[in-house]
Amino acid sequence: MSRLKRRTRLLKTLPVQPKKGYRWALVNRKTGKTASNNSWFLSLAAVAVTNQDNQGIASLFPQEKASKSLRKNRLSVKIKRSSGSRATKREQATNMLPWLKLQYKQSLPEWRTFFKLEFSKWIVKRLNDPHSTEYKQATMRGYDQILDLKNAYRWWAVLIKKLQS
Repeated sequence: MSRLKRRTRLLKTLPVQPKKGYRWALVNRKTGKTASNNSWFLSLAAVAVTNQDNQGIASLFPQEKASKSLRKNRLSVKIKRSSGSRATKREQATNMLPWLKLQYKQSLPEWRTFFKLEFSKWIVKRLNDPHSTEYKQATMRGYDQILDLKNAYRWWAVLIKKLQS
C-alpha cells in the first residue's frame, strides 16, 4: 500500500525560475554531485516535466530527454556563479600568495627545503581550517572566493607555476 502511495503522490509544482542568484541543476541521486548531462536547457526541461507543463514555450524543451534523466537524477537549486568568479578567485589567490609563502617559510624548519607541491598542500590545509591565521587573514581581506571554493592542491601548484614563468 505504501509503495502505491509513493508512486501516485502528486509532485509539488516547482517555480520555473528559482530565487535570484540561484539556478536549477540536475544532481545524481546516489552521489549528490552535478549530473554529467546537466545544462541549463535540460534543467528547465526537467522543471517543465516535473510541473507537467507541456504547452507553450515549455513544449519546445527536450522533455523526453529530461524525463529520462530524472530517473537517475533529481532537480536541485545551486548558487549561480558570478561572471568573473574564476578570474576573481585567481586574482585573490595571486594577491595572497606572497603572504602565504612568507608564513609557510616561517613555519618550515631550517633543515627542510622548500617544495612547491608541499607548499600548495599546506595552503589547502590551512585555508580549510577556520581556526588558522591564514583563514582569518583571508577573511579579513575579503577573499571569500578562495575560502568558498575548496580547491585541490594541484590548482594551487599550477597557479604557482604560472606565476613563475
